Amino acid sequence: MITFPRLKSIVLLPLLAMALTLVSVPPAADASTVSGDQIVRSARAQLGVPYSFGGNGPRTFDCSGLVRHALARHGITGVPRASIDQHRWARSITRSQLRPGDLVFQSWGSRNGTNGTDHVAIYAGNGRVIDASPTLGGVIERALTDRVVTGYGRIPGVSPTNSGSTSSSGWAGGTTRAEAARVVADTLRLPNRANPFGVTTQGGAVGAVYHAGIGRPYADGTWRPNTAITKGQLAVWLDRADVTRAQAARIVADVIGLRHRSNPFGVTTQGGAVGAVYHAGIGLPYSNGTWRPHAQATRGQLDAWMRRA
Repeated sequence: MITFPRLKSIVLLPLLAMALTLVSVPPAADASTVSGDQIVRSARAQLGVPYSFGGNGPRTFDCSGLVRHALARHGITGVPRASIDQHRWARSITRSQLRPGDLVFQSWGSRNGTNGTDHVAIYAGNGRVIDASPTLGGVIERALTDRVVTGYGRIPGVSPTNSGSTSSSGWAGGTTRAEAARVVADTLRLPNRANPFGVTTQGGAVGAVYHAGIGRPYADGTWRPNTAITKGQLAVWLDRADVTRAQAARIVADVIGLRHRSNPFGVTTQGGAVGAVYHAGIGLPYSNGTWRPHAQATRGQLDAWMRRA
């Protein structure tokens, strides 16, 4: 029997190369449709959650656990656990390139006393960051301080917001129904659920608000996740959700993209969001000067808020 060893190699080697080309390791996450604003909104939804070292949520967080949780809400997985490893994983950028949704790495020396990265925060725009603070005991929004910054990073595949603020022109900056569903689900702590509309953009959040009877489809049975939410739709969603005034403040502030601010009423429950809607002239106090964050938001109040927004 005649053999052709050279012919075998000629035939087999290209086939082997083709097989290796076809076999590829999938990326850790498909973040191509995720914006920096979305990451900021998911982080803001955790404001006030207590700090604990090693906390991954939803009941407690540490700094890197908060980052992983905010990204996981948008299907971004494979994120390193420790802040120093997240620093290596993120694409390095400069301070001038910093946009909402980017990461800020710092050296607090809180555990190891070194000058290396041991803390991470999410940039929220307007010179502010959101992080899980061990010194202040929970997830907060604060001014960014430069003296301990070890670097800045962009999350692989996430589209940065093109301004220094999380606000955009127009009502709610063009926030879509899918994005609004995510804000509502995060604020009310609704678990992700499958939706019957075939929606994949924020599909779990769409399912959550749909099954809760909050975000319903259009008359033709479609949900239209990429359509911008209207003031009227948001008011109806909030009314169906039977939210408190504090919860309504958080949802309105995060859908519009308002920066959280201190409030003059001493409100601590969603206090930054209360301050945001108050200073924007949207959520005003009662005639006696109180804000009553735990009172149910009435439909009349919600309609008034939307008119002012």
